[in-house]
Amino acid sequence: MGRARYQWMTLAFVPEQGRRRGGPPQEFAGLVPEGPARAADVSWRLCPRASGPGWFVAGDAGALLDPASSHGVLRALLSGWTAGSLAAGVAGRVLEESEAAGMYGRWLREGAERDMAELSARYAELGAHGFG
Repeated sequence: MGRARYQWMTLAFVPEQGRRRGGPPQEFAGLVPEGPARAADVSWRLCPRASGPGWFVAGDAGALLDPASSHGVLRALLSGWTAGSLAAGVAGRVLEESEAAGMYGRWLREGAERDMAELSARYAELGAHGFG
C-alpha cells in the first residue's frame, strides 16, 4: 500500500459497454498492473420468501443490491438483529411463528424495495434505464 499504488473501477450499465472501453484511463498508461482485471456481478436479488415458521433468511441471502446502495453491511447486521429479536419474541411466547415470519418478510422486502427505487432513480438520472 502507499503512494505508488492506484486503483480504477468502472460501472458498465450494459455488459458489452464495459468491454468496449479498452482498459484503464490514459493517466495510467505505462503503469504495470499488480494483478489481473476482475469483474463482479452486482445483480439485484430479493429472496421471494425470506421467512417462515421457524426460519429467517438474513444478510445477502435475503436481499442483495449493488454496492452503490451503501446499505449492504447495515442490511446484513440489521437483518440478523431483526431475525434474532423476532425469534426471541417467539421463544418468549410474545409472537406466533407465523406472525414473526410475516413481520420479518415485510420488513426485509420494504427496505430493499425502498433502496431499489432510490438506485433506479439515481441510475435514470445518469441515463441508465431498466434497473429496479
